[in-house]
Amino acid sequence: MPLSSLMTLAIACALCMLTAANGMGSPMDYDDAEDQIEQQNAMSSVQVLRMKAENGDPSAQFILGQMLYQGAHMERDLVEARRWYRAAAEQDYVEAQFFLAIMHDNGEGGRSDKQAAARWYRKAAAQGHSGAQVNLAVGYLRGEGVEQDVVMARSLLEEASRQDDARAFFGLALIHEEGQGVPVDLCRAIQLYRKSADLGFARANRSLDRLGRPSLCEGV
Repeated sequence: MPLSSLMTLAIACALCMLTAANGMGSPMDYDDAEDQIEQQNAMSSVQVLRMKAENGDPSAQFILGQMLYQGAHMERDLVEARRWYRAAAEQDYVEAQFFLAIMHDNGEGGRSDKQAAARWYRKAAAQGHSGAQVNLAVGYLRGEGVEQDVVMARSLLEEASRQDDARAFFGLALIHEEGQGVPVDLCRAIQLYRKSADLGFARANRSLDRLGRPSLCEGV
């Protein structure tokens, strides 16, 4: 594999986000009357939500998908979560498109399908979803679900960076550090790593520690 391809894959691996369900903690004990009422209200709310979802409300479909994904007030069911995400995504509900793409990407609730993931990331990215723009850029860097295209990846990262997406700044920094489709520019890379770090992306701090601060970049 050519060196440039290896560098591109290294950037993609460094940028790639591992998506996992958040733990919901230990189940609560409903021993007193107040907690029992709260549980009954939650169950009633879920029934209303499910009815709205079945009647085609995309926001209800998305929320139901989220609850099934997390196992909130119901048994966790990734297959059903994916089904409800898809129902909302097909109505152009952008967050549902993004989460459906992630499930296809990671093989949750069904087999992994990188091409399907790319399609849904693209739909969400077209609506301005910065997370989808970054994840689609990762696909272009790695050549997963789409043909490898560093120029397209950089364009998507630049779009996401305009929304102050920390991972977008980190990805652009890597591209400038490694010289993927642009000349190597450590000063620009450091500037972008700093923006990413300022937005709370811890890995950017490690990159800054690794690079240090070359004297020629003192004014950056």
